[in-house]
Amino acid sequence: MARLDARPAGSSSIYVVTAVDVRGRLADRSGLQALAWLPGHPIAVHITPTMAIVEGRAEGPHAITRQGHLRLRASVRHALSINAGDRVLLVARPEYDLLVVYPIPVLDAILRTHDLPGDRGAA
Repeated sequence: MARLDARPAGSSSIYVVTAVDVRGRLADRSGLQALAWLPGHPIAVHITPTMAIVEGRAEGPHAITRQGHLRLRASVRHALSINAGDRVLLVARPEYDLLVVYPIPVLDAILRTHDLPGDRGAA
C-alpha cells in the first residue's frame, strides 16, 4: 500500500492510503502502530458525513482485531459508501490518540478546490 510519510512542518500526523477488504479490514497497520494500538485495543468509532473518527479509549465498545487490523463495521462502510477493494486515506493523530478514515471521493472533492493540473482543461 502507498505510504505518505512526508509530514508538513510541525505536524505529527501519519498519512497512509490503504485498501479495505470484503470484511472491512484495513490492510496497512502502520497508522495503528504509530498510535501504539495493539490487538485488542479498545476503540470507539464516530461517523460524520465525510469521515470516520476512531478514538482509542479504555471504554470503547469495539477493538482492534486479534491480527492487529482496524476493521470498519458494515454500518460505517455503508454510511461512507466504502466498498470492498476501495482505498481510504488514514490520518493517524498520535497527539489526540485518534485515527481519521477518509473515503477517496472526499479527497477528490477537497482537491478539486485547489485547481489541480487537468482541472478546467489546464495542461
